[in-house]
Amino acid sequence: MKKLGTFVIALILLSSFALADFSFETQGSSTLELCPRDTGLFVNVVKNLGAAAEFTFSSQGSAASWSTTVPNGAVLDAAGQKTIYTYITPTQNAVPADYSLDVVASGDAGTKSRTVTIKVKDCFNAALVSSESTKTVCPAEVTKFEATLQNTGAYREDFILRVDGQLKDKVSVSEDVVSLAAGERKKVYAYVTAPRDAAEYGFSIVAQGSSGRSVQSLSNVLIVQECYDFRVNIEKNAAEFCENTNNELEVEVKNAGTTTNTYGLSLSGPEWVVLENEQVTLLPGASADLTLHLQPPFGVEGEKKVELTVTPERGERKAIAQVNVNVKKCHGVNVEVVEKEATLCNNGNERTFEGFVKNTGESQKGFTSEVKGPAWITVDLPKSFSLNANEEKKFTIKALARQDVAKGKYDVVINVNATDSSAVTTFDSTVLVLSTLSTQECYKAVLDTKYKDLVIYVDSSVTVPITIRNEGAENAEYEVVLSGSATGFARVTPAIVSVAPGRAETVYLYIAPGAQTRVASYSLEVGVKLKDSAMLASLPLKVRLTDVKEEATLLENISIAPIPNSSVGLWQRFKGWVKRTFAPSPVANITTNESMNGTTVNATVVKTETVSEKKVMNESVKTQTPSAQVPVNGTTTAEVKGEEKQLETVSGSTSGVSKWVNQYRYWLLGLVVIILVLIILWRINAFGKAKESFNEEDDDDDE
Repeated sequence: MKKLGTFVIALILLSSFALADFSFETQGSSTLELCPRDTGLFVNVVKNLGAAAEFTFSSQGSAASWSTTVPNGAVLDAAGQKTIYTYITPTQNAVPADYSLDVVASGDAGTKSRTVTIKVKDCFNAALVSSESTKTVCPAEVTKFEATLQNTGAYREDFILRVDGQLKDKVSVSEDVVSLAAGERKKVYAYVTAPRDAAEYGFSIVAQGSSGRSVQSLSNVLIVQECYDFRVNIEKNAAEFCENTNNELEVEVKNAGTTTNTYGLSLSGPEWVVLENEQVTLLPGASADLTLHLQPPFGVEGEKKVELTVTPERGERKAIAQVNVNVKKCHGVNVEVVEKEATLCNNGNERTFEGFVKNTGESQKGFTSEVKGPAWITVDLPKSFSLNANEEKKFTIKALARQDVAKGKYDVVINVNATDSSAVTTFDSTVLVLSTLSTQECYKAVLDTKYKDLVIYVDSSVTVPITIRNEGAENAEYEVVLSGSATGFARVTPAIVSVAPGRAETVYLYIAPGAQTRVASYSLEVGVKLKDSAMLASLPLKVRLTDVKEEATLLENISIAPIPNSSVGLWQRFKGWVKRTFAPSPVANITTNESMNGTTVNATVVKTETVSEKKVMNESVKTQTPSAQVPVNGTTTAEVKGEEKQLETVSGSTSGVSKWVNQYRYWLLGLVVIILVLIILWRINAFGKAKESFNEEDDDDDE
């Protein structure tokens, strides 16, 4: 029973497929020939051979992108049919070839297709031909090339004409755009201007259709002959000779062309260059020899350029021949002094200056000399002398300026001339400028030091560097001299120093107060002079001695050497502390004029100074700063005899009590401090506590 049911179902299915069958055929030709953008049509018919069914239609293949099939689908009753249309339009860029297209019908019974062929034709084309593609011309000649352009395509088209190749800038076409119907033809022309140089040149005429599908090119050849060729030859392109000589160069002009031609000749260069002919006419292959004359006069020297230009009457090509001429100065003289300028001192010392005269010519020559200058100048150059070629003669200028020569500038002029006809250019001169100076200016000295105001501890020594600069014009040997009230305990080394102009040397001032030197202010002046001359420069210094070490000025570059066993004791330090803390008294800056051998010492109070602290070399010391001036009633005079000094008051007096108080003021201040300390200790009962402590210690000892 089951087998019977399966058989029935299969029979039904097979009958349904048989009933669903259909046919699909192409009507008409299955091949089309089309131009780009032309449209063709294929017609297919589908017939339903079974029960009602649904069908779809499509196309595929290499031409599918240009095809459209309608309708896309249909429902057909039993025995119904439908016409299917497929349109074909190739694109503008479609390459001429054969393309295939499958039109496909799909239904319940399956899929059927029919293949058609589309042949895309080359419908845009042209032909460009010429009967004469090669021509021969002369340089710069204009010629014409002829060509025929035909539209071999199926449609009217515009053709754009252009020129490519070596001569494209020298070719112009008769028309830029030519419009032709299918099969139409037209002549076009290319006008060519031949280059100036003889050679073979090529170019192409190109016709390009507006469709972009057709491009035709026609090659042409232009042969330029040497119709106007010529040659210019000069004997040599470089020459060298002396001034005031006659020289000649041969020039050849040859017609190497194929026609008779006339040539114009022109010169560019110095006026002493002359050409005997300015024009020449030559047959083909003929030549002419011309002469170029070069006659440089006296005074001409160096390299010159001469250009000969040859211009043909026919043809545009010029020829330029160049000659480089070197004119030597074969007659010459050179006068020189080694120094052009110099400075002299009017001290009666003679100065000499070297010079020379040289014959720079190429032959022996006689010369005369002339000297112009002040009376105190002599030159040992003869007034008349002879020199061989390149020979040199030396001479000496002697200058002796005494004190009666005024300060100023003096020119010494030496002129030398040739004695022959070349004297118009063979001469030379030189000038020596001498500037005279006074002795003071010649040996001008400048003294300087960083330390012009010194405070020195009376129990020490100080070394001060002094710079001596020579700002004069001569080497100087300076004597260093000291003056002032501090000379008794000051000296300088070295005492004689040599300094070149523009240079500086250092001397050292050593200050070491003696055991009997008083604490006071002193004057000291360092001066320099020449032997047996007045003082050239001086440097004033202020020196003040103090008995308080902390007040001493200790600056860098000053070496201080304390005397052994002179350390400051505790009491001296305490006095100094009391002075600084409780009684900052003014310190008189006294300028003195003192000698250690019984002369009078004058001391004048100028101003007062206060003390400020500065740390130098790990020791607390004092530097002075100016304070306000304190008026003083008069001048104090002290006379020194042997080792004793006694001061007398000239104007103004001080009472004995004031002197005593001033002398023992530190002791009094110390006593006041001690009393104050005792009072404080008494007020805090320090003594009672100390007594109790001692009693307790005694009791402990008894036990």
